[in-house]
Order: sequence, then structure tokens, then C-alpha cells
Amino acid sequence: KIGTSLNIGLRCRHMRQSFVFTFLDADMSVQHAAAVHPPLNAACREFYTGCPVLLALHGTGISASDSADAFKVKQNEDLNYAFGTKHGWLLAPSRHGAHNWEGVGRIHALEALFALEKLTKSLPEFRANSKIVFFSGHSMGGHGAWILGITET
Repeated sequence: KIGTSLNIGLRCRHMRQSFVFTFLDADMSVQHAAAVHPPLNAACREFYTGCPVLLALHGTGISASDSADAFKVKQNEDLNYAFGTKHGWLLAPSRHGAHNWEGVGRIHALEALFALEKLTKSLPEFRANSKIVFFSGHSMGGHGAWILGITET
């Protein structure tokens, strides 16, 4: 009888901290993205259309988690900063390589958006709506935000 062991590290997160999820990309590769849940008092709870998504594209060498964790908001002056945005989902996809968020990079960002929408389908008050999207980016991600902003209506 041969025994083996495997250590797995789990990253436990609060609801308002980023979490990483995986999805099947258009090229059939497994990719990942980080996301942050909307605040419990987000305005999107009042509508049946779902929550808007801030699609944040990173620059070269930045991880999805680091990109998502760079966004902080104060709900009011009495509270500490929280991760994410004030009114909806924060989505930070990641794809390595020289793509400038064009071509396969652009497709990947959209696939991450559709994956988040599918992942949140069972959350009726906080469902992500892939048709209400705001784009943000830094460096290479800024270029990608510009590309997606003018090509995706």
C-alpha cells in the first residue's frame, strides 16, 4: 500500500474581498479571473436587470487578484474602505501574453464577463448583467479598455 499526500492551500475571503474563479475560454483553455461582489446595499438590488459590471483590465505583469484588490471604495465616511465598487460587480480577468487586450485578449475579457454572468445567475438580487458594463484599465489594460469601449456596445 502506497500513500501519498497533497497539501492544498485555500484562500478564505470575506464577501467584499476578491475571489478567483476559473472558466473555459473560447479557445477551450481554462482561464481565471478575479471578482468582487457588489455591496449589500447596491442600487442594482432594486432592479430586475441585474448589476452593472466594472471590467478592469490589468497591465503587463499584474495578477487578476492584484488588479481586483486595487479597487477600493468608501460606502460612507464612517466606514473603512472596502474592496470593489459602490454599485456593482468588479471583474478583473487575466490572460498572459502579448495581446494588448486585442484579438484573443479581447475575446478572453468578454468570455470572463459571460462567465461571471453565468456564475451569478443563481443570485437574483446580485446577478451580473453583461449588457451594463463599464471599462477600466491601466497601461496595457487602458488600451484594452479603450478597444472594448469602442467595439462593444
